[in-house]
Amino acid sequence: MKKKGLKPRLKNLPDSPGVYFLKDRKKKVIYIGKAVSLKKRLAHYFQKGFFDPKMGQLIRQIADFDYLPLTSEPEALFLEDRLIKQFQPKYNQISKDDKSYPFLKITKEKFPSFTIVRDTTQTLRSKWGGLRRRALYFGPYTDVIALRRAYRYLRTIFPIRRCRKKINPEKKGRVCLDFHLGRCKGPCAGKIKEEEYQKLADALVLFLRGRYRETMRQLKELMKESAEKLNFEEAAKYRDEIEIISRMKGSEVSQLKKVLSLPKLPKRIEGVDISDIAGDKAVGSLVVFKDGKADRAHYRKFKIRGVSGIDDYRMMEEVIARRYKEKKNLPDLLLIDGGKGHLSTAVRKLKEMNLDFPVVALAKRNEEIFLADSSSPLILKKDSSPLHLLEEIRNEAHRFAISYHQKLRRNALKKSALDKIEGIGEKRKKILLSHFGSLTAIKNASPEELKKLGLSRKLSKRIIEFLNNVVVELARLS
Repeated sequence: MKKKGLKPRLKNLPDSPGVYFLKDRKKKVIYIGKAVSLKKRLAHYFQKGFFDPKMGQLIRQIADFDYLPLTSEPEALFLEDRLIKQFQPKYNQISKDDKSYPFLKITKEKFPSFTIVRDTTQTLRSKWGGLRRRALYFGPYTDVIALRRAYRYLRTIFPIRRCRKKINPEKKGRVCLDFHLGRCKGPCAGKIKEEEYQKLADALVLFLRGRYRETMRQLKELMKESAEKLNFEEAAKYRDEIEIISRMKGSEVSQLKKVLSLPKLPKRIEGVDISDIAGDKAVGSLVVFKDGKADRAHYRKFKIRGVSGIDDYRMMEEVIARRYKEKKNLPDLLLIDGGKGHLSTAVRKLKEMNLDFPVVALAKRNEEIFLADSSSPLILKKDSSPLHLLEEIRNEAHRFAISYHQKLRRNALKKSALDKIEGIGEKRKKILLSHFGSLTAIKNASPEELKKLGLSRKLSKRIIEFLNNVVVELARLS
């Protein structure tokens, strides 16, 4: 695409923070950058003027661009860093001079500290003779000013200390200004327990790795604990922090589009899974995620009707046929739990139904993503936000299928349990159930109670022994 053809697209860019991708004629990403305003920043590359040699060379190679709108400058800074490591674009290589770029450092100790450093060489000799790092480092970051702004912002969400004091819970000191500004929890003064502080530090690490969903889960635990202690002010603060990260999490809905080369933002994603044991009581599940969040009101479950025995592919066909026959509320992306065979089955069935929307499969073994138009799987880094979103949808579909399958088996077991006992016919079964109300109550009945209903001691003993095993199985399925 010629540069003149790109200029009209600049007018529609959002005036918001984000990350952008510059590409050459072969669609290869040659530069990744961040911006406080995507609209203003990308326009810079298409202005007339003089540029330094390196910038001029980059601009001459630009043939296309793409972007991910985000909610804040700090998020753009950290996402830019992760994407540069993933794509390693030609023009993002840090200059090989003596300049050292800063890192974010989180120490590995009882009460971790969180600081900006340039030296990452601190190590500690382990008892096995090797060397291990005393801290986790994130970076390097080339934009020092943006990093300092992001650092201050993060410490309001994750109030981790920046001092290098040795914390002794037995000796309480005085709090510093950071505590009063809400940028430290005051561990030196015993204002927070070690376990709670460590959870907060763990949440910060998860955030810096882009694992927003797990960060939110960690903060929700802290919020719940604060509420249980009747510390409602603290709980409200955690609630506000969860809301901030929830808005950031929405940018995954954009990253997934980029990674999977989807035609539009996958605002509605549906996940399908099959559950059966040796073909018995086979079921299918369908879960719905809207804007990255589970929409449980639109979940659906299916009893497999037209397939006997073990045949996952035909079961998948049946679920897809029944879900999409009315062609309403179609998804922007369908996620199949399985491999290439499951994906081919789903794509073929949708084609028969004259339906055309993106479908991918996620295989559990190596978390490989299979695409309809590619013979080899796509493998994302384990700390990739798009992969975490796909995993959450896949796992939710699996959980929903399993829970429905177990419910059917429990009901079938309850219904047929008494039928399997020699000497119990329909009449006695009705008497037992109407008198005791449940299998557990029958199991707990004494031989004397059963005798009053006309059952012999021998038959009563047989019923109780049999139901003991049934109740154990029901508990396993619960």
